[in-house]
Amino acid sequence: MEEARLQDAVAGVAPEAVWRQLQRTYLTIARCLEHRLLPAGITPQQALVLDLIRGGEEPMTPTRMAQALGQETQGITGVLDRMERRGWLRRVRDLADRRAIRLALTDAGVAKLEAVAPVGEGCIREVFAELPPETLATLTAALARLHARAA
Repeated sequence: MEEARLQDAVAGVAPEAVWRQLQRTYLTIARCLEHRLLPAGITPQQALVLDLIRGGEEPMTPTRMAQALGQETQGITGVLDRMERRGWLRRVRDLADRRAIRLALTDAGVAKLEAVAPVGEGCIREVFAELPPETLATLTAALARLHARAA
């Protein structure tokens, strides 16, 4: 009986309603992260930039960073400039192609990331603790499909 009611409810959900819920959820979680990271003097986007530079398999370039964040390259330039002024990253000429620039973490950037990662991860774990592991797996797969389709 419950399964049938769930199927009926899911069948009647319009993609626009799902999008609105996804957007509201994202904005609420982002606000939670902002409040948690504010005392450390870093934004969620800046923390993500540091994490992507550290965790990237290939040398991270401004263009790759913009793609990873879903932005245009010129849109990420200001973020990178501010982070460079704070001493968290530096732009380095690529040895193979001297015209290309790659992003590198400084010691201060590594220290900032190590200081704030537990705060951000704690916030995310608190929010997602509501969902059982199988739901998280399903949600992750569904969002990956939507991301690939939109890209």
